Amino acid sequence: MANEKAAAEMNLTELMQAQAAAQLRATALQALIDEKLNEAAAEYHARRDAKVETAAIGTHCWTPEMGQSKPDTQIESNLSHYGKHYFLATRLELSGRGVEQRSDHSDGRKRYKVTIKAYEKLEQQYSISRAAHLD
Repeated sequence: MANEKAAAEMNLTELMQAQAAAQLRATALQALIDEKLNEAAAEYHARRDAKVETAAIGTHCWTPEMGQSKPDTQIESNLSHYGKHYFLATRLELSGRGVEQRSDHSDGRKRYKVTIKAYEKLEQQYSISRAAHLD
């Protein structure tokens, strides 16, 4: 009986040591994961905040279905359903004849509704992107 008690205490001691070693490994692994996440976050923010060259003035069409990436422009546009006006999203303050501000986005962009004629004038001053979806 004394041998069984000693063996049980020895097994308990080994289990406690194994548990402590596993906790140390888990702590070290978590620290490594946190370090890698912080590095990835710093790299992401550096890329995001880097000055990106915007596209030239005019309208730049892109087709997402063909795997094309959206050009970096000052204004994003969508033609209305009936083709009588455009909806624009931009951080710029737009005003003038045929330009009506509709709402503000949570990310700081403003949404505008503009006539075709106003769009043609804006096209001469700013870089505009428009998605050309395949139907």
